[in-house]
Amino acid sequence: NKNPNWKGGKPKLKGRIRNSRKYRRWRIIIFKRDNWACQRCGKKGNRLCVHHKKSFSYLLKKQPIKNYFLIMKSKELWNVKNGLTLCVKCHKKTKNYLNFVNKK
Repeated sequence: NKNPNWKGGKPKLKGRIRNSRKYRRWRIIIFKRDNWACQRCGKKGNRLCVHHKKSFSYLLKKQPIKNYFLIMKSKELWNVKNGLTLCVKCHKKTKNYLNFVNKK
């Protein structure tokens, strides 16, 4: 924690969540629901991602708890209505895309 690059463990927590089975299942549910197609341009293919309408970072900041196991129980974080299938090109056009790239 004395390193100038220390971020209080937050990137580690985000990484654990994004690599979790629950996160991968959440993405698959949204891909299936959206028929594996970008919901903006209609493109189908393997260059798709799931976009959080309410950003992932915002939802984590909003959580009063910072414990991985308790965050994994958050209903809002795993709400499929908050996810949207987008191709990479359309995802880059979203307002919270830069937050995603800069906080990865």
